[in-house]
Amino acid sequence: MTATDDTTRGSAMEIHRLLDEAFAGVEMTADLQDLKEEMRANLVARAAEFEREGLSPVAAAQRAMPEAGDIRSLIDEVETATDAATPAW
Repeated sequence: MTATDDTTRGSAMEIHRLLDEAFAGVEMTADLQDLKEEMRANLVARAAEFEREGLSPVAAAQRAMPEAGDIRSLIDEVETATDAATPAW
């Protein structure tokens, strides 16, 4: 295992924690789980870029998170789209 693996794992864990906070209280559907996992993958990749620039794992994760935008709005959009696609019968 290399130092890079350790730091990337550190930022991945921080992103995992931050996303769990952002999704707290949300009833997870398959669509929301997909959104969360896609966001996690993109944020981990972005945090790794910040780490290569010299940021600590935690700082890299915290800097990457705002680039995801308003997570609650994204959750609301997915929930609305899911509700609209559900038959009323």
